[in-house]
Amino acid sequence: GNADVTTSTWTNPDGTHGSMSTDSYDGSFSSTTYNTNGSYSVFFSDGKGNFTVDNYAANGSLLSDGWKTSAHTFGSDTYNTGGSGSGTVINADRSRITFDYDSAGNTTTDNYSATGMLTAVSWNTGNPYISTSTTVENSGAQVTSSVNSYDGSSLVTTLNPDGSSQVMLTDGLGVTTTDNYSSGGLLTSDSWIKSNGSTGTDTYNADGSEDSSATITYADGSTYSTDTVTQ
Repeated sequence: GNADVTTSTWTNPDGTHGSMSTDSYDGSFSSTTYNTNGSYSVFFSDGKGNFTVDNYAANGSLLSDGWKTSAHTFGSDTYNTGGSGSGTVINADRSRITFDYDSAGNTTTDNYSATGMLTAVSWNTGNPYISTSTTVENSGAQVTSSVNSYDGSSLVTTLNPDGSSQVMLTDGLGVTTTDNYSSGGLLTSDSWIKSNGSTGTDTYNADGSEDSSATITYADGSTYSTDTVTQ
């Protein structure tokens, strides 16, 4: 055996028992603790400030774990029998990330600042190509982005502090449309870019009526404008 490794065993009055191995060369050690119901925990430290602990059911399935790194981040995970689970990561600056997922592959991740403020949310469905995230900008605007990595399409919704909003849709083929709404939900303006390079904008009346002034810029640089007409 390895002369640097020392192994000991123990049995407690309550029936729990286990073993521990210590490596005097690198300072690492591991231990396994068995409970009377057959469940057990495995602890490992690399001697450099990193450790993990894994908790198992009697049948060997992983129930939960915990860990810490030498960079002073730490976290834990919980695994459910149906395939769902959750976890938490706490960074050295005390910001944290929490996540959970179900057996269908739907995942939600929340990001918090060191003061506990929710700063971002991301999630995805069982579709492996689509991912969605929400962030809060310094201005207070909440931006939600949904991206399809398969076809390159995306949908970005921005909700401003004053209640107004913007919806930008890209089809992945070079066509982008952007709609701007008032706090009352009325369309106030829009803009678009086509795959041939032409662009355009529309400005709508305050009452949301469809009549508008419009400007179109074609790919060759020529433009076309209309004046606002109220009907």
